[in-house]
Amino acid sequence: MLRDSLFLDVSSHLPHKQWLPPFFLLTSQITLDFIINISSLIEQHFTLRSIRGDALGYIANEKRKNRNKQSGAPYPEAKLSVTSLARIFKNLNRSRLPIQKREKFFFVFIYLWFTGELASLRKQDKSAKISNYSLPNLFRQQAYKTCQKNAFRTVMYESTSWVEYAVAYPVEDRIVYLWQPVPSRLNPFFQRFISSRGYERPFLSSKEKGELKTMIEKRWKQHGLDELEQSVGRKDNLINYFNICIQNDNRLSALPRYVLTHQHHRVHHDNARYYQQESSDRIRAKIFRAHERYLERLIFEIRALNLKEKFNVERRTKNGKEIEHIYLVDTTLKQKKPKVFKAHSIEQLHYHDGESKPSSAQTPLLVGSRRNVDVVTLASFFRQLERDIHSHAILIEEDNSLEALISYYNLCTYHLTLCFLICTGVRPTHHISIESRRYFPGKKASVYDKGHYREIFINEYLSEQIHQYQRLQQRIMSRLPAQVFQLEKDVLWYLIDDNQTAQTVSASLLEQFLEQRAATFVAYSIRHTFAQFALEHVTPSSLSNAQIDRLMGHANMGENIGNDHIFPQHRQQLVQHVNRIASNFNLQKVCYVR
Repeated sequence: MLRDSLFLDVSSHLPHKQWLPPFFLLTSQITLDFIINISSLIEQHFTLRSIRGDALGYIANEKRKNRNKQSGAPYPEAKLSVTSLARIFKNLNRSRLPIQKREKFFFVFIYLWFTGELASLRKQDKSAKISNYSLPNLFRQQAYKTCQKNAFRTVMYESTSWVEYAVAYPVEDRIVYLWQPVPSRLNPFFQRFISSRGYERPFLSSKEKGELKTMIEKRWKQHGLDELEQSVGRKDNLINYFNICIQNDNRLSALPRYVLTHQHHRVHHDNARYYQQESSDRIRAKIFRAHERYLERLIFEIRALNLKEKFNVERRTKNGKEIEHIYLVDTTLKQKKPKVFKAHSIEQLHYHDGESKPSSAQTPLLVGSRRNVDVVTLASFFRQLERDIHSHAILIEEDNSLEALISYYNLCTYHLTLCFLICTGVRPTHHISIESRRYFPGKKASVYDKGHYREIFINEYLSEQIHQYQRLQQRIMSRLPAQVFQLEKDVLWYLIDDNQTAQTVSASLLEQFLEQRAATFVAYSIRHTFAQFALEHVTPSSLSNAQIDRLMGHANMGENIGNDHIFPQHRQQLVQHVNRIASNFNLQKVCYVR
């Protein structure tokens, strides 16, 4: 096309039927080819530059998304969240909206917002578009009745009346609804609203639910707003505020996070919850304190920006004749928080029909893994194994045969393997050992796990046991030819089979060993026990969610890489933790060679 157009341009400026010399045609041909090549190169350059720019922009955007999805990422900016919330309050406080509706609309919106249910309703099936959703039917029920979805009740904590709402707990293969106390900042408003509602009646009619949905989804306009009101964030970010905080909260363990977000498909490190176990009472307390933290961030910013007047709800007084203002930030209201809310667990109160005070506490449910081994059981197993090693050591002093030495060596190998599992929490799959070139005595090692190498900490106890084992290894290597120890990978410990050939410790061989010794657990249960100990570790300080993931090798985007170098204190806490494992399970030092 370009060549034809250039020929037309040249011929159009020549007289009719004028003869062109051959050298002119040749020169024109060379010039045209040069121009075509240059234009093609320029076009390719800009095309590649555009593709490269799009690719780099896509990669940068994905990296930013991944950083924001992991535990420890920053919370949403408080100022933008506050100004966006002020816009919602302003829309709901419009004079043309009847006062009775305002209170109901405020209640439903605040509940759907802080529970994350509104975000779930708006974006269903992981779609980027807003779904055609309908608001749920919220209602009040008697305190003695079984908790149901979308239900509320009023209970007495000490001498304080408190509102509770239903939370879905995934227990094994079913969903169980349990009561959860509302945050202390919201309780005065929630209590006043709930106390005036009838039982088993929806708070909003179908028409009112449609009106509230329209108000929520209505586009925000900038006309008539001051500079502060215009500095709002995206509506999606406000509605997702609590979900994002839960996702990024490094103080919230895997199970409370899963309880809060399993219906919203925002769980990070989904497999982490399979290794931990917590009671529903403990999860209830963690959820309560988490919501308190997220709300206090906003309250602090409201005070700093002096926006208290923008966060109020108009409603009628109890006599129905006057109008009063209820403030989200009420400096005159003394927040009397029951002492039970400061404990590590909050019991679910149980009422009988006709009682005004709770008669007892409901038995808590266990949520999460049921595969971890009791500390006493595991400690007893190791103690028996240590005694057997001691008795075998005495026997080989009397019977110096090669068969007796190999039997004793294999017993010590299994003991070291089990010590390795409980001290590191690695998965007992493939060859359960450490490659010699990836072992750094007394510090760390690298193991191949889930398709890549990851670093593990070697505590003082395990380091000493490996040293003792290597002494025993030297002894047996002196009794067998060198070709016996030729393995596919040079590992630290291995077994000697009946054919006097070295073989790595596999999961199946370890399971057979445990069965022979009548163990009540399987090898993989030790990893669950390791995770549970990390979760319950509180001395001198509890481990963060990211630290537990680091120990377990849970990482989706490589977020653990570089943590130990940037945050030395992070690594020091983990080293202190793994050094306490031996004393917690009463593991004794075993001298394999006397």
